[in-house]
Amino acid sequence: MKIFNSNLIIVLAIFITLLGSPVVFSDDEIKTEAKNRIREAAVLLDSMGMEALMDGQVELQINMQVQADPSLEPFKHILTEFLQKYISYEALRPELIKMYAVVFTASELRDINEFYKSPAGKKAISTLPELAAKGAVLGQKQVQDNIEELTEMIMEEVAKNPELAQ
Repeated sequence: MKIFNSNLIIVLAIFITLLGSPVVFSDDEIKTEAKNRIREAAVLLDSMGMEALMDGQVELQINMQVQADPSLEPFKHILTEFLQKYISYEALRPELIKMYAVVFTASELRDINEFYKSPAGKKAISTLPELAAKGAVLGQKQVQDNIEELTEMIMEEVAKNPELAQ
């Protein structure tokens, strides 16, 4: 039943998107476009290696949390189980497919899929996890390097508004 509801939501979202179009579409054309979008979005996620990318990000997030707070080490397996249950690729795949299917047409998704089959697309796919990890480390370092400024800004705000200290 959940798949039906998810598909119905996508069909309705696509229908609403097409309402603003000057071209008239039949119900069958709308349903066909919705099915094609769903299929192409699923292909895209697979060709992007989204499972490995997302699951790698979950592992990275856990390691970053434990590194930031070593007292979490004994609970690392619990964090892993929890995050795999709720934010793993397997858990989010149906919603991710819907996200892509609502934003892109079937034709656009096919074009993106073709790009990911090209040498540049394959390189993008293979380097995205590393780039994302480096970006996360960079962001974390920037915050750590400037944490005193943030603390100072918060203290100034509390000084102006003592009720915030409660």
